[in-house]
Amino acid sequence: MQEDKKIWFTSDTHYNHRNIIKSLTTWPKTSSCRDFVSLQDMNDTIVNNINNVVGENDVLYHLGDWSFGSAKTVGDFRDRINCKEIHLILGNHDREFTKNIEVHSHFSSVSYYRELWLEDIQTKVILSHYPMKSWNGSMYGNWMLYGHTHGNLENYIHPRILKKLLDEGRHDDIKLLSENKKVEGVSPNGTSLEIGIDCHPEFRPFSLSEVKEYMDSNKKLSLIYRV
Repeated sequence: MQEDKKIWFTSDTHYNHRNIIKSLTTWPKTSSCRDFVSLQDMNDTIVNNINNVVGENDVLYHLGDWSFGSAKTVGDFRDRINCKEIHLILGNHDREFTKNIEVHSHFSSVSYYRELWLEDIQTKVILSHYPMKSWNGSMYGNWMLYGHTHGNLENYIHPRILKKLLDEGRHDDIKLLSENKKVEGVSPNGTSLEIGIDCHPEFRPFSLSEVKEYMDSNKKLSLIYRV
């Protein structure tokens, strides 16, 4: 990878999705909705936040749920993103990509799943719209990046971790993990990370360096998910 060509990851932009906006939704529960005053406000914010960090010659991996609406909507929002190279991994809402093969031409590649080898850091990255409990090479530290759950995925406490905590009498820690709270020295979800745009504190894509920092931190933990 060229030094001036950075890699970015994001997912679940949901362009033109009215129901994901708290002030417009018809959903009975609004806890997962976004705080925007209008559809245009959300769309513009996401486009601007991507263009503010992802360079024209960078590479962006988008892990699904691109937009809502017609095939034209897909192209309209793609045209607004400055980055020339965007790879799309399809999500459950990307129906236009199965109905109309022509929309694929807006992206550098379109697939349902991808394994990416990053030569610079000697790491394989598993890319999927959906999270996995186990993925190719999870026992060797391969990364699993996903979207779909908008930051609402509960901890998966692997039986090996659970047994060790029980053997050590760490019942309070088990309770905290079951409540999706952090426990020092424990990584229940291993080297996996949700990179959806809702999950970044600045509501933007994750850089490769940010993902690496998270994964490096997890690898140092005394209890990490291994199968």
